[in-house]
Amino acid sequence: FDLPQKEWLHAISNSKFCLAGRGDTPHTHALLRAVKVGCIPVVVSDWYPEYAPTFASVLDMRDYCIFLDEKQFLADPAGELLSLQQLPESTIREKLKALAFAQKVVSWDHPESLFVQAFLRESVNSFRQEPSRFNYFAQDKLIPIDNAMPTIRRAM
Repeated sequence: FDLPQKEWLHAISNSKFCLAGRGDTPHTHALLRAVKVGCIPVVVSDWYPEYAPTFASVLDMRDYCIFLDEKQFLADPAGELLSLQQLPESTIREKLKALAFAQKVVSWDHPESLFVQAFLRESVNSFRQEPSRFNYFAQDKLIPIDNAMPTIRRAM
């Protein structure tokens, strides 16, 4: 915590794995920071994929993250982290390839960003799951989301 920001950024950007432990909720911003810099997130949160999956309609977090069981991690944090050294190089390459795609999806400022498309797809899927919860504002009046779907589809 006394690490200067420049030094911290250099360290995280040059790491193969980045720990992303949960806080008060299963979600953690550390995961998105790790993705942004190209570091494989090591997620210590049993409920993250169910509670707060990142762009679930586009990405499968298991493709670019490593998940550690919370109880096992708390019982033996060093052992759990050292187990990462046993991962086959082919697994690491696959994770890094999936991570490169995830960077395009979650980073609006990536040169080949897919953020807008992913956001729209995620929104459409949310609308389809519970259309009664969503409404669309247009010309100062509220219209049902079903009437707005053609506009959203054209934007995709």
